[in-house]
Amino acid sequence: MKRALPILGVLGLLASVSAASADELKSLLAKPVSPASIALLAPYSREPPVVARWKAALADASPEVRGVAARAIDTTAVAALLPDVAAALEKEKDPGAAREEIRAILALGDGKSDDAVLAAAARFEGALDGDVLRAFARARGPAALPSYFTKLRNLLLTRDDHRAFFRIASRGGEQTLTGGAAMALGRGDVEVWKLILEISPGDRALAASPILRSALASPDPEIRSETAWYLAERYAGARPSSADAAAVLASLREGEAADVKPVSDAAVRLGPELLKRVLGEKPNEISSVLVALAAPGAGHLGSGFAHGPLAAHLTETERAWLSKRSPEKDSPIAAEPDSFYWSLSDLPRGLGADFLRVNACSGASSAPYGIAEIAFRPDGRPQHVTVLAGPQHAGCDQILKAAFLLSLAPADLPTSPQKPIHLQTILNTEILSCTDEVTRDPVVVRGIGQLASLVSPPKLVSKTDPIYPNLSGRDRVTGVAILSGTVTPAGCVQNIQVVQSSGVLSIDIASMLALLQWKYSPAMLNREAISYPIAITFTYELYD
Repeated sequence: MKRALPILGVLGLLASVSAASADELKSLLAKPVSPASIALLAPYSREPPVVARWKAALADASPEVRGVAARAIDTTAVAALLPDVAAALEKEKDPGAAREEIRAILALGDGKSDDAVLAAAARFEGALDGDVLRAFARARGPAALPSYFTKLRNLLLTRDDHRAFFRIASRGGEQTLTGGAAMALGRGDVEVWKLILEISPGDRALAASPILRSALASPDPEIRSETAWYLAERYAGARPSSADAAAVLASLREGEAADVKPVSDAAVRLGPELLKRVLGEKPNEISSVLVALAAPGAGHLGSGFAHGPLAAHLTETERAWLSKRSPEKDSPIAAEPDSFYWSLSDLPRGLGADFLRVNACSGASSAPYGIAEIAFRPDGRPQHVTVLAGPQHAGCDQILKAAFLLSLAPADLPTSPQKPIHLQTILNTEILSCTDEVTRDPVVVRGIGQLASLVSPPKLVSKTDPIYPNLSGRDRVTGVAILSGTVTPAGCVQNIQVVQSSGVLSIDIASMLALLQWKYSPAMLNREAISYPIAITFTYELYD
């Protein structure tokens, strides 16, 4: 492993975003209008000339300028320009600009424009629906739940979109998921019920809610089975009291007695049976389940079932059928990140490359990357930005401040004031260009799991090895860092997060800095480049 100066020289407060001199602001206002010149004004969002410049930018002929202006108005909370953003959206024809305008209206508005937002999104034939759903969840939190069931449920969405909605809208609150579960159960919405159980921690409010007893008593076998799987997995680790177990079994029998719908799905039949076994009842083998145990499955009978806690409750015959499964490939990493270090992505389209065209950063004498601690509001907008490290160069510093101030919380990550998210980015022409948002069909990109057999995966073209940080002798360690990310249609790696930390912050950062510089030939579907998820393992070993 190569050795060099520490990537993080001093992990401390080096600079913080603050108002610059009047001369500097005057210089920025003198720049020709472009995405970058609009963005660089973000640190001065309360200055009247800046507000006037952004107002004019919303009517600019360039959709990239309009989009950046809407993002700046959104993240710096210039509510006075909300009517101007709404007017821009009303006649917007560009999906990238419309996405930013919709986010700003939902974040800054009071709900009166919801119907207008949905009508505007409908003009783009589903291309923005996933973004609209997340924007509602970000802006409204728990208050978005009624709108979900009445207005948003039937948008053109994937399962990942629905899942993200509930994770974001709940904001880590136990009662929110319980409220969503009650709404789903009351409507008999099986898919939403499954999602809420899937993302709900087993030891929190939903697990103890009487709603689950009602679900076990449901005449719908899928709702009853999903609930049984959820409780069986929880009780496999800690059985309830005898009284609670009796109440659970009574509710389950009530539902089964009311069931008039035939069931053929093995997982649906097995869930209630396993719950009964976990709670002490004798096994009742189901012959139709045996074949399913032998075949590689999905969902509850997927690759993790054989090694999960419920496998211990199978009979000898069932284990014998389970052992017939052929070896399965490892599933894609789906764990929560070990840390909250993410690469800065999702800047408005056209901004990345324009930053360096407008503000030269090539003269930086130190490594051209920046790290900031950004405390996000629950709605995903930055509340406080502190630049922890960055190149000592005026042009780079201005770009850093603007980029971080225009950042939004990672798309599918719930935010909390108690957990600041750390974002970092590299400042060089190639990497900043890769942050430009590319308008593409989200159905193709998000539906990749269902189209995997038709997709040609990306191929690595070039890579940069991580530079081992110059730690002190006693801190020199070996370790493994696992990162996930997305190879974009341009062949860059974006949306990077640390899935498994090495245990040393500077090593994790070194891994991210390296991966951001990797280049791929993109994944292809029907001869078109698409986004593709990847996971990369970096192993650190020291040699004498």
